[in-house]
Amino acid sequence: LRLQQEHAADLIVTDIYMPGEDGLQAIRRFRKGWPSVKILAMSGGLRAGPADLREHALMFGASAVLAKPFELADLLATVQRLLGAPAPPPGAGPRGFFS
Repeated sequence: LRLQQEHAADLIVTDIYMPGEDGLQAIRRFRKGWPSVKILAMSGGLRAGPADLREHALMFGASAVLAKPFELADLLATVQRLLGAPAPPPGAGPRGFFS
């Protein structure tokens, strides 16, 4: 939250399970403080227990959710979709996204 206050980002990437932090509550706080920021949540335990954490993350304000493990191409495509960035040219690979 402190970093977002000091240097507002267009996209926040967060895990749902973090040591000492509840990712769902973090999503809720980011959404409350910055309603227009895009939030990409991820987790390796989206269906741990009876709750569907993907649905909870979306209800708390995540813009998208990725289940770990995921492919780099899926991460890049999700970031591009959330930020409205054009896709890199065919064959450019991940480097085309960051250049």
